[in-house]
Amino acid sequence: MRDCCLFVRCDTTTSSPATDYAHPSCFARGLKDCSQTVSREHYISRSILTLFGEKGLLVSGVPWIPDGSQKQVSPASLTGKILCERHNSSLSPLDSVAAKFFRFFTTEWSGDAIEVFLTRGFDLERWLLKMLCGLVASGNATHDGKQLSTWTPPPQWLEILFGNADVMAPAGLHAIVGNYSAKSAYFTVTPTFKSATTDPIAIAFTVGVFAFLLAMEALPPMREPSKTGTETRYRPMALQVRKSGQTREAHFGWPDGELIRINVSR
Repeated sequence: MRDCCLFVRCDTTTSSPATDYAHPSCFARGLKDCSQTVSREHYISRSILTLFGEKGLLVSGVPWIPDGSQKQVSPASLTGKILCERHNSSLSPLDSVAAKFFRFFTTEWSGDAIEVFLTRGFDLERWLLKMLCGLVASGNATHDGKQLSTWTPPPQWLEILFGNADVMAPAGLHAIVGNYSAKSAYFTVTPTFKSATTDPIAIAFTVGVFAFLLAMEALPPMREPSKTGTETRYRPMALQVRKSGQTREAHFGWPDGELIRINVSR
């Protein structure tokens, strides 16, 4: 049972020996283990973007799109020089984890079968943390109207991304459920900051019928629907999507969580 993917941690550690170099454009420079070359990285994984629309995506929640508006963009435009090649390569397994998760729900639906997918929820949390760090470090997030491109993640976050730590409760992933809807190629990514500082603390990510919130601190209880008709569920046991008589379930390895059900009309 310990060989199940729910127990196998995605390895994102860099190879030995350490380089003792901090690239000024890499958001992981605090580890002093960079390569000399910086790469252009998709702060929303390209493997995810192409699942929902190679030619054009509807995006909102970034500073170069007015509040409340959306714009059609290409995946190539959602990049930034935010990681050296060494650290970018180390985090690529997290992109694969997320791509497999979303691909499970986006491949062709047919028949009446119930399909089950197992993924490690802690690694999905780490992927969302990577996206939060990339958005802020690339200047694609603002706080009080100011871009924060000089920000770097705290050491604890780098240990989660590149070491052997997981996001610890009461921080973690929340599924957002309720009255929201979006086109299949419509993304929103919304970082949240501590009110008294410029430190990012959470990221909300919505694509199609999926909406998640990663909070790096405890959220206040939110069992009642918000003004938008949504609620949060902390570390769900599984996500069940029903469409055209077929059911697909993704299990995350959190046995104390809830089963979240989503009905897709088409």
